[in-house]
Amino acid sequence: MPKFALYNNKITYPSDLYKQNINVESSFTCYNCDESLLLRQSRGKTENYVEHFYHPNPCRNGTHIECENIHIDKIRKMGDWHSMFSNSLLKEACEIFRSSKKSKHFVDGYDEKNDLGIEFQNSPIQPEDVANREKTTPIDWIFNVEKQYKKYVNVGKYIAIEIPFKCWQESVKECNNNVFLYTGNKEWCWLTDRNSYFLEMEGVRKHVWIIFKDDIVGYQDVFENTCLESILSENGKTKLEELFNQQENMEKIEIAYARCRESMYLLDNLHRHHIQVYKFPKNSITAIKSVAGSGKTTTLLELAKIHKKKRILYLAFNKNLITEIQDKLKTQKITNMYPRTFDSLMRSIYIEQKGNPQQIDDLRPNTLHLKINWFQGKNWRIKKQCIDYLTKFCRQVEFTDIEEYCKDRFGKPMPLLKMVWEKVVNSYIVTFDTIRKLVHNHHWAREYIRRNYDMIFIDEAQDFDDLMLDVLLKDTDVPKLFVGDAMQAIYQWRGSINAFDKLPEHSLFMEFYSTFRVGNPACDRIRSMFDKCWMISKSDTPTYFDKHFDKSEPYVYLFRSWRFLLLEAQEEQNIYIYGYNEKERMIISLHERLMKYSLSDEEKQDMEDDLPNFLLSYTAHQLRELLQKVKSNIVPKEKAKCIMYTIHSFKGCEHNNVKLCEDIKEEEANLLYVALTRGKKKISYFHD
Repeated sequence: MPKFALYNNKITYPSDLYKQNINVESSFTCYNCDESLLLRQSRGKTENYVEHFYHPNPCRNGTHIECENIHIDKIRKMGDWHSMFSNSLLKEACEIFRSSKKSKHFVDGYDEKNDLGIEFQNSPIQPEDVANREKTTPIDWIFNVEKQYKKYVNVGKYIAIEIPFKCWQESVKECNNNVFLYTGNKEWCWLTDRNSYFLEMEGVRKHVWIIFKDDIVGYQDVFENTCLESILSENGKTKLEELFNQQENMEKIEIAYARCRESMYLLDNLHRHHIQVYKFPKNSITAIKSVAGSGKTTTLLELAKIHKKKRILYLAFNKNLITEIQDKLKTQKITNMYPRTFDSLMRSIYIEQKGNPQQIDDLRPNTLHLKINWFQGKNWRIKKQCIDYLTKFCRQVEFTDIEEYCKDRFGKPMPLLKMVWEKVVNSYIVTFDTIRKLVHNHHWAREYIRRNYDMIFIDEAQDFDDLMLDVLLKDTDVPKLFVGDAMQAIYQWRGSINAFDKLPEHSLFMEFYSTFRVGNPACDRIRSMFDKCWMISKSDTPTYFDKHFDKSEPYVYLFRSWRFLLLEAQEEQNIYIYGYNEKERMIISLHERLMKYSLSDEEKQDMEDDLPNFLLSYTAHQLRELLQKVKSNIVPKEKAKCIMYTIHSFKGCEHNNVKLCEDIKEEEANLLYVALTRGKKKISYFHD
């Protein structure tokens, strides 16, 4: 290793060279080959750059320039270089830390006594270069991420820092000793987890390192755990302390979201823990996006226990969910949570304001004249159209006045619709839709909720509609927790929306990634089938795709449509069909209507499948024969080998063995996702 450099054809010692403010245009002579070169050529990536390089990196105040083809481990041990350079700095009271408006840099240093070096890395460095340096002497590393995107994340209490160069992802794994990240803030990061992750932060997907609370340190921790404390002068330490005391704390964000398998395993428990300790401030809105089989019901029950002094309203659209939660509340002796459907809640509020109606009307074209004489003898289509218009008015949230709605919707007054609405206002017509609309229009829920409940849990939030959501957001000021899975939104045909897309921006959105129902390898495959399926498995039991699983074991057979269910049911024996008796009556009634009238396109859209078109292909006699064949194959559920459901009716349920019918289309992603995530052990998928 040379003890000097050549500057203006004179021998110059490193300590003297370092103190000079060398002009960028100065002429240098390469020590190794005696050729002339300019300083800018040594770092400027010009055509001459391949011939020489300048060390150390990266500023004008250099020590020497040498040919690139003289490799570092061929001419010296790195420790020799560090020792010479560090001693010269100490002697002249110059510092390893260099600061300017444009750059901050820790130059390489070496503690000869302890044989420990330190490297400060600004630029890309390949893993093999790190490995070669590690062979020469023990090294601690400081990687400069000051200019990178970096945030402290409140939920989980960690720092996420975007990785500036792709090569750094693997290079840090070649470092044998400490790796610190210089952030430019008061927080330094001790990189103990050298894996990289993908997170979504402030709406943007980023490739990051994650540093948890115990590894978020200060500059003093860096000095004490590297050779910096040994090789810096007291003057230098003072300068650095003054600089670091001027630095600010890192900016914070509330939450980040996992966007790779590894980060999902890392963050899932953090999100679950956070919701357990969260205080739920007044009028706060919190949302948990939870995958299928994530144990959301268990979470809600645990929260009810934690907040045992609060009166908690549990809301769901599905009556089956209400029954399920009631049973669990009784078993676990939880007395402060009150399960209700949204319609049940609206009816109680309505009764408090208007009294208990004699009955809830089910408006149909063939009975409408019993409520309003004007419709006696009128065309069936006129009656059906009037009912449809009334229903649509009741379900929208923009208009509260029927006349304004008609002007906007039809461009003219609709006296007939106004007459029907007056019957509603006077309580002569009462349906679940009109109850909802009146509660919404008059804000009757405000006082009722405030008086009876301290908190609201909204389950299966993806199934709620606009009016339900509007009441909850505008007419309540108690804390609200929305829980659901946007991937399971399969009721759009009846007007449901994905509530998560319409919650205010200030809401706290959390994600639960782990399913306890579907094991691997099936879980990994299901995740790969969908663009935004952030799901990992924590099931102790493996789940497999098995197209030809043993039918001697009971299994659930899932269908998109009743059409395919009926066709398959006439061929299979020892079957049970969920809800068949009620559905059979509806099918016969619908077929009779179809023989008299044709359904409008809007009416067909109100149905979950193509059943009307299917029934039109049958005569009354043929339909009776089909239904008779189906009925002859049905046995009690406990004796059935094959249990048939539509996907809509099996949502929220699970079974060890699940078979999917071929009528489930791949392009209907949400339906397919719901069907695939019902199986615990084996899944028979026709595209397998």
